[in-house]
Amino acid sequence: MSTPPTKEETDSSNTNSAPPKTAAKAMSIPSRVPPGRGTENIISTCFKGIVTVEVGPDKTAFKIHKDLLVFYSDYFRGAFNGSFQEAVEGKLSLPDECVNVFNAFNTFIYTRQFCSEGDSSTVDSALLCRLWVFGDKYLAPSVQNGAIDLLTHKSYKEKKICTTDLHYIYDNTLRGSPLRKIILDWVTYRADIDKFLAPDMVERWSKDMLVDLVKLFYHKEMKLAPMPTRDRCYYHVHPEEEKCEEK
Repeated sequence: MSTPPTKEETDSSNTNSAPPKTAAKAMSIPSRVPPGRGTENIISTCFKGIVTVEVGPDKTAFKIHKDLLVFYSDYFRGAFNGSFQEAVEGKLSLPDECVNVFNAFNTFIYTRQFCSEGDSSTVDSALLCRLWVFGDKYLAPSVQNGAIDLLTHKSYKEKKICTTDLHYIYDNTLRGSPLRKIILDWVTYRADIDKFLAPDMVERWSKDMLVDLVKLFYHKEMKLAPMPTRDRCYYHVHPEEEKCEEK
């Protein structure tokens, strides 16, 4: 079973590859938690079988409770509940993934947070961007939403906008993705654009991002217009009718 295709690839070339991004509705929508969570029933519903995920070229092994893993990711649900070899052996290899990213993902599925005691300073913005992409790739919308919420919190708390990973974001997301939208909104409505387009910053921008930025500025009513007030669900991945609980 191969890893999910990138945005440049299609699913049609290999009928024996991993389950494509289709069909079954994601289980890990924001309004849901793993069965039995918060009660003693979670022991019998989520902490039974163990599977192994080997990550990176060194095959760092993560032993994970299967029911938690498949609850949060439809990709892993298809892998471990289907007829693939991975389901039979209880083992899956992700040689191209980063151990740090998967470790943060693993932390999230057990705790529903990426940092200890809400201290966002312990989580790097670049890691959060990679977690969002990981969630997109492996069909884990709750991970995407958690990552983008924490990225937003960090940006306002630290009064910074993540600019070191702009090429990474645009190389690994599709047009109109929430991660692109939030970065563009921040630059358009919160940043000093002269600094962002300074010679030492230009190399951080991709052509597609500059085009998107021009479009946003064109529609901006005035140079100092406030950023529109948006519900946090605007940046989330779930059906339009799904609403997240207020925090």
